[in-house]
Amino acid sequence: MGVMSWWQAYGWYSLRAWLWLLFDIITSGLFYSKKQVEPRDLKNNVVIVTGATSGIGKETARLFVKSGATVILACRNHTLGEQVKEEFYKDKATESSQILVLSLDLASMDSIRSFVEQFQRLQLPLHYLILNAGVLGVDLSYTRDNVEMHFGVNHLGHFMLSLLLMETMINTKHSRMVIVSSTMYVLGSLHFLDDMHYKKRRYSSFEAYACSKLCNLLFMHELCKRCTSANLNYPSIVAVHPGYVHTRVARHLNEWVYYLYDRVASLFLSSPEQGAATVYAAAVDWKSFSGIFTTNVDQLLTLAPHAVDDSASKCLWRKSLSLLYLPPQVIDKLRYLGMVDEDEYLQCRIKR
Repeated sequence: MGVMSWWQAYGWYSLRAWLWLLFDIITSGLFYSKKQVEPRDLKNNVVIVTGATSGIGKETARLFVKSGATVILACRNHTLGEQVKEEFYKDKATESSQILVLSLDLASMDSIRSFVEQFQRLQLPLHYLILNAGVLGVDLSYTRDNVEMHFGVNHLGHFMLSLLLMETMINTKHSRMVIVSSTMYVLGSLHFLDDMHYKKRRYSSFEAYACSKLCNLLFMHELCKRCTSANLNYPSIVAVHPGYVHTRVARHLNEWVYYLYDRVASLFLSSPEQGAATVYAAAVDWKSFSGIFTTNVDQLLTLAPHAVDDSASKCLWRKSLSLLYLPPQVIDKLRYLGMVDEDEYLQCRIKR
């Protein structure tokens, strides 16, 4: 990678991001206590974990398996998912659990639809939906549906998955949705809504990632606003910052940048097990709360104003909805569930 192409990829924005990130990692490493959680008794509960083959997702799934839940490993690499399943079953603490592997590629709407269809054929309830999968630092690229990769995988794929599973969660008493975000959202800007796919401006992988994490929080904010019907048993929704965890999520970064991340910053990073403890606690310990942002197992974080901006969250919701390909019967159902308003409903029907 030449100097000019490096600057285009990482640039001044990313230099500021790195400085902020390193400061936050170091201070977090100094003050972030290594708390653990004890697995709860979750027999007869059903859990979906996206990105469950490595890192935080894998260790979060392990905690749910040890809790006796039926765990769906939603993963892009089915073979690797089966290997993780076999690894879990070797632990005697998991003998009472059922583990299923279903293929899910969040960069493909067809794959998301197929996953939901497979899950619905199982005729299971859904108590916990853990939206964990994500990408970081990829070169400018697009999903199979022509959506910028960070936005498509980290936000839009989970947005679509959540909508398609919403009825199942509503029909499951005391269901819970956990969105894995990051404090890097503070580096995201609402201006990205004007050009989400980087068709008219210079691309920065760090900006794209930060904005996708901002999208996670705006999605939670708007979803909470829409879960208002007194006649429906909506899930509670919480977002979580798992801490700065040493995983392979940054493997797409430039080789020497990843080397610095892997060798230097890892001195201050938490383990995947510690990150998973925070995600697990957000699911099982905060069930009476919705619309909150948690970290370090039991701490609440105050959201910045641009993460709870009503007009921005509605704009993101509508733009996200416009990118989906949903059949009329699904649109009708979402209207009944309060996930689309009248204007959105009419626009979806016209588009079809």
